[in-house]
Amino acid sequence: MNRHLLLIISSLILVTWSCRENEKGCTDPKADNYNYNAIKDDGSCLYGGKTFEEILEQGGFATGGGDTVYVGCTDTSAINYNPKATVSGPCYYSGCTDTAAVNYYPKANISDPSACIYEGCTDPDAENYDPRATIDDGSCIDKREKFTGDWAVSSDCPFSIPIGQSQNVSIVTGTKNDILFSPFIAGGDATGTLSSKTEFAIPQTTQGPFDYDGNGVINGAADEITINLNYAINIPIIGSSGTCIVTYTK
Repeated sequence: MNRHLLLIISSLILVTWSCRENEKGCTDPKADNYNYNAIKDDGSCLYGGKTFEEILEQGGFATGGGDTVYVGCTDTSAINYNPKATVSGPCYYSGCTDTAAVNYYPKANISDPSACIYEGCTDPDAENYDPRATIDDGSCIDKREKFTGDWAVSSDCPFSIPIGQSQNVSIVTGTKNDILFSPFIAGGDATGTLSSKTEFAIPQTTQGPFDYDGNGVINGAADEITINLNYAINIPIIGSSGTCIVTYTK
């Protein structure tokens, strides 16, 4: 065979294959309208003159190309898998469709929000509690953390109430809600018990000749604490009682 003839045959084969590559149609040999030349299935297959959808609506059976076929899902991981199916039809997958979940299921086409699993802080008392979290990831922050550290202190209390002008606030270990102000009055410490993530109370306390209690709050920026203090000075002749405001700033 001469070289010229080989080139012609090769060109014809390439053209034929190229055309076939681009041809769309029904690629299922069991269908009435099976197209041997089709490479890409265009969803046009007919079985007994019926489409997939029509067959499914009528029970799944049809006759096409001389064969009886059963259209159904052939994927064993689908919720509608049908072992009788001989022709693959629509498959349905149930699962978590939220990309933020640790078990996000990209194949799911039926959303099941109850299946979603989220990592985060599961402690309602924590500063960063995540009500959506189902698995604790160890990220919880103690709600008292924002109170801790060294603070500059000022007040409108009378001179006879020796409030510490520089105080340290720390977490009382072994407790869930207590913080310690040191030194609070006359070198003594005061304990505050949190009633919420921002509010606390100082119980009735006696420090030498001083009796006091109060209620405090930290602001949203966590850079200011305000305590409304009730006090009594139990010293004969010069004793007094009243209220004043103690302010902590960073």
